[in-house]
Amino acid sequence: MSTRISMVVVCALALAGTGANCRVIPPPRLKFIDVQLNKSRALPGDVIEITWDYESENLLAAQSIRLNAAVLGGTGCFTLIENCNAAAQECCAPVEIPVNDRSTSFVFGQPCTVQLQAVDTSGNTTSILFDILVDERFFFTATFDSVTSVDYPRLGFESTKGGRINFSSFLGFFEDTGNEFAQTGVIDALLPVMSREAAFRAFSTDINEVAGFGMVQGCAYPALDPGFFGTPEGEQFAFNGDPTDDAADAIIFGGALVYDGEVTTVSAKEGGDIEARFDPTYIESVFMVIALRTDRQGNPFISEIQLGNLDQGLVVPLFFGITPGRFLGADHAVDYAFPNGIPGEVSGHIVDGALGFNVTTAAGQIFPSVFVEIERIDWNMPFFADTNLGDRLIQ
Repeated sequence: MSTRISMVVVCALALAGTGANCRVIPPPRLKFIDVQLNKSRALPGDVIEITWDYESENLLAAQSIRLNAAVLGGTGCFTLIENCNAAAQECCAPVEIPVNDRSTSFVFGQPCTVQLQAVDTSGNTTSILFDILVDERFFFTATFDSVTSVDYPRLGFESTKGGRINFSSFLGFFEDTGNEFAQTGVIDALLPVMSREAAFRAFSTDINEVAGFGMVQGCAYPALDPGFFGTPEGEQFAFNGDPTDDAADAIIFGGALVYDGEVTTVSAKEGGDIEARFDPTYIESVFMVIALRTDRQGNPFISEIQLGNLDQGLVVPLFFGITPGRFLGADHAVDYAFPNGIPGEVSGHIVDGALGFNVTTAAGQIFPSVFVEIERIDWNMPFFADTNLGDRLIQ
């Protein structure tokens, strides 16, 4: 008997028996349940162990695992295929898990988004995704309100209020003027992989979604925008004759993968339970840059903020462009120190603010000011010279 006929018969029997209730029973669906980890935060070299079960497991035809990564160029992966020397796409292919297994493991190397996927006997796929972060005292977290739309930019938020991002890869760095081989105005360690013609990390230059928002990417320090020069903090850099005063000289950077989907929880024996998502429609790379300009006394001032989705191309900044209504709240602070030499540490917070960019969607809808409001941003991270960023950035 077909599924459709079965549902109709149940409804008809209910009507015949009571004359009042008609309840449609949905067909069985393959779904991950009882997903558990040995640890949700790990150090490189730790073994991550995952177990799970299924609702309607008799429908299971195949299952696999893939490790997604927020890499410098966008969304990438960590290969689980041993001795993989083929093209990156093949190396990043999901690794099959025997159909009778309900556990797997891998060696943790870098922050990643685990993607467990299953295929049912009809060829339909279902998946569950969750993040495993580095077990360390450093952090970069931010909470936003998507005032205009959760789709512009896409940040993985289900609601317009209180969306939180835990950046999985992050670091702070500054222009190394003490190195005779360093180049002024660019992030030296990134010159081999990024253009010096555009500012780090990325900016949108076109309001049109069909043009990918004209996103440009590079490794130059962001120029000081006229909007920053017009602030009390920025006016000191506007007309003092110093040729290096036209750009930021330090960066606070964070990258993460974001994805949508039905929210659930994955249990962990160590590190705390974590949020997970069922069946996302996208997995994309987002970033945040807080650009700093330091005065002659070494005091840092926030000269630009960028929040963007690299796969979508939309970056909402604080100063760049002509979008009115953006602001930085008065409660913000940046501190750095070098107690044991380089790298040092940079910490700080931002409370309140609004980032925005004009948008015309692919469907022709016009948003004169796509706003993302800052509820709170907090960070504490290593602070490197830009000639050597250590292993903090995932290439």
